[in-house]
Amino acid sequence: MPNCGGSESGIFTRLQVERLEDHLDEGLTAMIADLQRLTQANMSADIDRFVAAMDAGAHPPEDF
Repeated sequence: MPNCGGSESGIFTRLQVERLEDHLDEGLTAMIADLQRLTQANMSADIDRFVAAMDAGAHPPEDF
């Protein structure tokens, strides 16, 4: 659970730390890919709403 205030300490081998770093890097890569997909989906939805507003005449050319 994030920010629960718990902590642990220990002694780990170099291999264990490298595996953890690899796992964290994979997680970061997945999060960045998810963010890119979400950003693209949001932008696409924004464009769809804008086009629908233009088609409905909600924004005449004088607005621009």
